[in-house]
Amino acid sequence: LQGGASRTVADTGTLPRWRPDGKRIGYMRVGNAQSDASAPSSSGRLEIWSVKSDGSDNQIEYIDSLHTGFRNISFCWSPDGTSIAWVRNFSSAYGEVMTRELARERERQLTSDRAQVDEVIWTSSDRIVFVSNKSGQSNLWVIPSGGGEATQVTQGTVPIISPRISADARKLVYLQHEEIWHIWISALDGSNARQVTFDDIHAYNPVFSPDGNHIACVLGDVDLYRPETHLYVMDRQGKNRRALTAGSEI
Repeated sequence: LQGGASRTVADTGTLPRWRPDGKRIGYMRVGNAQSDASAPSSSGRLEIWSVKSDGSDNQIEYIDSLHTGFRNISFCWSPDGTSIAWVRNFSSAYGEVMTRELARERERQLTSDRAQVDEVIWTSSDRIVFVSNKSGQSNLWVIPSGGGEATQVTQGTVPIISPRISADARKLVYLQHEEIWHIWISALDGSNARQVTFDDIHAYNPVFSPDGNHIACVLGDVDLYRPETHLYVMDRQGKNRRALTAGSEI
C-alpha cells in the first residue's frame, strides 16, 4: 500500500485473486504457447494455481480437463478459502458455473443454461454472482453456492461486465459496456468524411469492392458476450445490406 519496488510472484499467470485469509494469491493459466493465450499452461488445459505473496510455495490447485477454449475465463475463492468457483466453457458458444471443494475434490455444476457466462464472485452470504446472457442481454445473476435457481439481479439493456461486491454483500458495482463501431468513408486526406452505418452494431474490417460501389465488412453484436459475427455486403451508402454467412462466428 506504500508503493515501492515490485516483485514477481509467478512468472506466468492471469486473473489474480487473493484468498480471503490473505495468505495466498490464486491465478489462472490456460492454453498453450502455440495459441494466442497470454498465460499458457504446461498441460494446455485450464489450470488454477496459488502462490504465497512472497512468491514461494507456488502450487497447482486444479486442472480442468473438460474446459474448452480461452473465452470468458474467471474464478474466485469461497469465503473460507477451501473451495473455488469458476467458469467451465464447454464450447465457444456457452459455459457453466462450477464449484469445487479443493481438499475433498468434490465438484458441482451450478448452472445448465448453455449461455455465455463470466465473472464469478462468491459472496460472504454464500451466494455466487455471475454474468450471463441467458435472458438475451448480458446481466448479473445470483445463485446459492449449493445449487438451486438463479435469480436475475440487473435488468439492463446495455451489456454488463466486471461486477464487484462489497464485503457485506449488500452493494454491487459494475460496468455497462457496449462496443459500437461505425463505418465511414472519406477522401485520402480525411476530407468529406461521411458516416455509412448508423445502427447499434460492431462493424470492422470494411473493404471496397473492385468497382467501388459496394462495401464488404464483418458485423457483430455490441454485447461482447454474443460472439457471433458474420460477413455482410452493402452499397457504399450503407443500404441494401445482406448477410453472406450464417451459423458460427467468423
